[in-house]
Amino acid sequence: MKLVLDLDGTVYGPSGKVRDAVVRRLKRTLTTLSNSGETLDKCISRLGSKYGTKSLTMMICLETGSNQESVVEATYVPEFKACEGIALRPGIRELLGLGVTTEILTNAPEAWARYVLTYYGIADRVSKICGLGTGFLYQKPEDAEVFQQIEGGDIVYVDDIFANCVEAHKLGWNAFWFPEEDSYHLGEGLGDTRDRSIKRIHTAIEAMRSGG
Repeated sequence: MKLVLDLDGTVYGPSGKVRDAVVRRLKRTLTTLSNSGETLDKCISRLGSKYGTKSLTMMICLETGSNQESVVEATYVPEFKACEGIALRPGIRELLGLGVTTEILTNAPEAWARYVLTYYGIADRVSKICGLGTGFLYQKPEDAEVFQQIEGGDIVYVDDIFANCVEAHKLGWNAFWFPEEDSYHLGEGLGDTRDRSIKRIHTAIEAMRSGG
């Protein structure tokens, strides 16, 4: 059994302002990589086709020869530090304390995931990070290969994006939608079973651990 967590919006939040600010900064960087007379959209389309990715971060890394760490340090980290009210989401630290093998599944760069986990002092609770650089180039659930990075069965999956939970549910994972305020279990009927508490995730883990 293992616990698989999405990163942005699930481990910490609210993440919307961070994501929007990072995208703006990434686009400003891409503007400097555009050809003469080329619009930003055309630049993104050109680099996306050239490298086979929709990730702005990967476009910058591949076009400039930079590593993830340097791009994350220059784009993600400043925006994260500038946003107020960003915190580890309630209940996440307790989930990580249950002694279950835990992995992070994110379409963000691995370097960003490492930074966030280290920032909140929980890096030692995570055994593996599956992010950009581990073989997939698109966002989940758009690319099924994202979910194929996770091996084994008896998986409890937690994500703040409903569509991701639906895809995980199709794979037979015990998926939980964890939006900003509530936690919903995607059981039979994809949402018929609801509990407005993260306690349901604890219950599922304990039941699987005991073979129930």
